[in-house]
Amino acid sequence: MSVSGFSNVGLQPRGKGGRPRWAGASLLAVMSAAGVLASNAAAAEIVGHRAIYVLSLQKIIGDSNVADARGLFAVEWTDRCDGWAVEQSYALHVAYHEQPDQLITSRYTTWEAKDGLSYIFEVETSRGGRRTEHVQGTAEIDPQTLAGMAEYLEPRGLEIALPTGTMFPARHTEQMLSHAAEGLGFWPAVVFDGANVDQPMVINAALGPRLDANPVAETQLASGGQVDLTAVEGWQVRMAFFPETRNGEEPDYEIDMALLNNGVARAMTLDYGEFVLDAALRDIERTASPEC
Repeated sequence: MSVSGFSNVGLQPRGKGGRPRWAGASLLAVMSAAGVLASNAAAAEIVGHRAIYVLSLQKIIGDSNVADARGLFAVEWTDRCDGWAVEQSYALHVAYHEQPDQLITSRYTTWEAKDGLSYIFEVETSRGGRRTEHVQGTAEIDPQTLAGMAEYLEPRGLEIALPTGTMFPARHTEQMLSHAAEGLGFWPAVVFDGANVDQPMVINAALGPRLDANPVAETQLASGGQVDLTAVEGWQVRMAFFPETRNGEEPDYEIDMALLNNGVARAMTLDYGEFVLDAALRDIERTASPEC
């Protein structure tokens, strides 16, 4: 997963226009590892995989209008030799106190070059069976300046400048795992994922502690004889997401996850300020490796 890429259109998080992204991810609070993590760290190597998570309401905070929320979230990483193709989708049934229930669905597909310089994205979101959002475009990073530009096909003509140091989601996931292994306890990064028409996000990540290779007992392997992708070491990671022009205020949302060194999220918590969702891993399998 890209630790970045879970669109929450219609969920009304605490900020304006926040979209959960994995962030993999990705995926969120400040803590210090003081360099002790690196001594026992296993090397990170992303593997292609397909995973399904069950979404459930953990708690309501304050006087939120949300009464309940349940659904499924799926993510698939596929190695395309020169890049990663990532598809994420979810179906979430949200019950409200003062308005009719809503079924919110979204499908988010991307391709990212393995050198981190090129990116293609598309997201479609529906509410109650009616499409409410369609975003599509491409983005490039200049290898010399490390700045870039995103150009949208929809909304047509929209362009967004990407500041120096901007990363796309897969590169962010890889770098986050590397920094965790190096013992870096806190890492801010600017990430563009194309999930909406806003500016890039600043993701402040708290990295650690290290997680042992404990498989998820409830997880079902999608086919017999496969290696359990959850039986891998990793890191507890908490990421806070801010619009790039508004860093330093209260985050739009936060994601707390057990991120393994193979890129699999063993478990996640999605905090929108007014309510919190749990994402429990249900099914996982490895996707086919290409002959490059």
